[in-house]
Amino acid sequence: MDALIGGYRFHEDALSHGNIQKYAQVCEEILVRELDHVRWGTWVKLFRGIGPAIKHIPKVRGFWQRVFMEGLYARGGPDRPPVIRYKLGHGWYLAEK
Repeated sequence: MDALIGGYRFHEDALSHGNIQKYAQVCEEILVRELDHVRWGTWVKLFRGIGPAIKHIPKVRGFWQRVFMEGLYARGGPDRPPVIRYKLGHGWYLAEK
């Protein structure tokens, strides 16, 4: 089992609670800004732009998702958070990056 551990505070004043569209817009702005500072950011922006156009073509959409998008999500980086795994008989351990 792989697990990424994180936290989230839920309260009435949270942007994601009261205005999900505004929250999505803010997240998108942060993502685009961060992509300007990472090595492959230009390529990620390109792939993200192609994705919405491809989603209307069923056979191409499946291929795109399996080959390109899953490959991008699997790529690690120097700032990738640690992954904690469990192995039966050995317990929990910090996986190698």
